[in-house]
Amino acid sequence: LEGSTGDLPSYTGMSPDEVALVAAAQQVGIIFQRRNRLGGGICELEVQHHTGKRVNKYTVLELLQFNSDRKRMSVILQSGGKAWCITKGADSVMEGLVDGGFPESAKADMSKFAKAGLRVLVVAAREIDNDSLQKWILDYQKARGIFDETKEAKIKEVIAEMERDLQFVGLTAVEDRLQDGVPEAIETLKAAGSRLWVLTGD
Repeated sequence: LEGSTGDLPSYTGMSPDEVALVAAAQQVGIIFQRRNRLGGGICELEVQHHTGKRVNKYTVLELLQFNSDRKRMSVILQSGGKAWCITKGADSVMEGLVDGGFPESAKADMSKFAKAGLRVLVVAAREIDNDSLQKWILDYQKARGIFDETKEAKIKEVIAEMERDLQFVGLTAVEDRLQDGVPEAIETLKAAGSRLWVLTGD
């Protein structure tokens, strides 16, 4: 969150698709208000809904980070006695995780967005029953506590157990612009006579 516009918050972040997603949700009355850190790596998100100004609270239990091998990231969260795994990532890896694959309409949209030069990410999710969640959390904690060469493979195995049988939710398509200040930095380097190489991708 970064300041506010009138009664509504404005957003900034390292991920342009995440900023675009919360900004678009705000336009239809679903407003991300704040993040409260509860300690132990757990945080709580407050989201206001347009119907009756109701505020829902979502507890983020785990964040499974993006990297260039996974090409996706997930959050494990709880709210109102229910829990979900919500995953976003590149279509090339997400199609194998979505139960039944992508709808034909989504494939058509992905092709259209790609031709327009937009960066497309797939969002999918599944509900998790409490017993499965508690077992998975214990397995994940054990995997992270390994101190030998099997640690990375075990963590990957446990994460794969969570990121499966997902239900397709939707797509994000965002213009992949340079971050604030980058064009000015490039101009400064060029004016100083420096040769500049720009590498993109993961």
